[in-house]
Amino acid sequence: MKISKFLTSLEKIVGNFKFAITLILIFIVFLIAGTLIESLYGREFAGKLIYKSSFFFILQFLFFLSIFVATLVRLPPVKRLYGFYTLHSGLLLLLAGPFVTYFSGVDGMIALSPNTPTNVLELSEYLLEITNEQKQRFLFPLPSTVFEGKPSFNFSEHPELNALTPLTYLPFAEKKLRWQKEKNSSSALSSSLKLFSGEFLLKNPQAQQKFIVSNHPKAQEFLRPQSLGPLTLEYWGEGLHSCLQKHTQFPQEFLFIVNESTQECFRLNELETKQALTQKKTPFVVLKNQQKIYVFFPDQSPLAYNEDLTPAPESPFKILNFQEIAKSPMVLLFQEEAAFFDKKESSWKFSKYTLQQSILLPWMGLELIPLRLEKELYPKKEPSYLLPRYENGQQVTGNLKAIKFQHNKEEFWVTSEDEQWISLGEKPLKLTITPRVLLLPFALTLDEFILKKNPGTNTPASFESFVLLQDKKGKEEKAHIYMNNPLKKDGLTFYQSSYFQQQEGTYGSVLSVNRDPGRWIKYLGSILLVFGSALHFWINRKTKTFFKRHSS
Repeated sequence: MKISKFLTSLEKIVGNFKFAITLILIFIVFLIAGTLIESLYGREFAGKLIYKSSFFFILQFLFFLSIFVATLVRLPPVKRLYGFYTLHSGLLLLLAGPFVTYFSGVDGMIALSPNTPTNVLELSEYLLEITNEQKQRFLFPLPSTVFEGKPSFNFSEHPELNALTPLTYLPFAEKKLRWQKEKNSSSALSSSLKLFSGEFLLKNPQAQQKFIVSNHPKAQEFLRPQSLGPLTLEYWGEGLHSCLQKHTQFPQEFLFIVNESTQECFRLNELETKQALTQKKTPFVVLKNQQKIYVFFPDQSPLAYNEDLTPAPESPFKILNFQEIAKSPMVLLFQEEAAFFDKKESSWKFSKYTLQQSILLPWMGLELIPLRLEKELYPKKEPSYLLPRYENGQQVTGNLKAIKFQHNKEEFWVTSEDEQWISLGEKPLKLTITPRVLLLPFALTLDEFILKKNPGTNTPASFESFVLLQDKKGKEEKAHIYMNNPLKKDGLTFYQSSYFQQQEGTYGSVLSVNRDPGRWIKYLGSILLVFGSALHFWINRKTKTFFKRHSS
């Protein structure tokens, strides 16, 4: 009795015509909003906010339930309602198709570099990946949100990770420059290290460029050399400064070892060093310091390498090649002054910084202008939330995803562009944000990429990829992919999506990959919808004609 009353109430509410019309109107509003949002902010933003939101799924389910109940109450079948049954069956299939696609479909992309086989398909879902020293990978889904918020990760199965406290998640972000002060005065900063950060303008009548340098341990990205044309600017510590002051004139011995910790410089014969050549005749220097061995390649870089030729960022030693400096224009930046080598006088020139005052350089009419000099603040590029921007079918801003964590009262960011290493006790962990991947049963290799541009412009007119497919048995198959000519393989469809340029001047290809198991359900629903509408119209027209004849 209670069940019967419940079904009757359900029929009156859900199967009601007004209820169905209300759902249709809300559904239309959501579709219009989703289309506008997708055109402005991109497919991912619209998907998370509208199409894949819980409310939209509930709305579709209620729509499905309303149609199903409306059909159910009109049983057993009546001949004059055959068109009605067919039409509503089509609507039910049209609503069921997207659910099938959502739960069992594939949506991702694959990037192909020339002559490099790959079978790694990157899906549109992103994960927090934590890797320990045993190469074990722990994967945690990111929150499905489009706005900044506090994330929550289930670390219950990995209690050692509970020391990590997630603070903020940014689903769409870009890095912005901030000048910060060291929060933790007890952090591991060398007492002998004089901190320095500065912003400079390098200009001449034809060009200008701003750049920032810093020797702060938390601003390593600003320690890299800067360049404008053939001119290189590089920050060095006070060890090199004292070295240059000692050897103002160009020395006969052109290799020096600089110790940044003690701010000293040495000739090679003053330390335990050995010079040699590689098999390719590249000169290198081996330095033995106590029990540690460092390797330098003075013609290539001032930085030290470990004995196994891996980078040694913890090394206090650098190598200075006076001969290389003399070959090309170079400005060395220190805490209080800049130095450059004057070839005419074969000596080093020093110029003290004064804010907003130009330092004239002997190349191309260039001037060096200090804009900001700091000894307490340091520059840091940190992620900042912003709404993504979508133009010409591409997302142009907001491509970065970032999570802020706290560990031992220290805050740090993990982003989709950089990996972050931390130590839990004595155990190192690597944290990254990475897309979920699917390994294909075959590999794709880009044989050739053709990019055609509109005449007289750099605007792409069309682009196409010639790829080679190879399965696990070694069977090969060639394919030509371009607009409106996708590749179909093992239920997957590969569309030509975009491209990217590599350093060598060559182009790589980006293919969007899709598998839609609900497609044929939606196709069948569309056919039934059209056929049911026509059948319903024909039966009702025939019935009306019959009654007119008999009434007359």
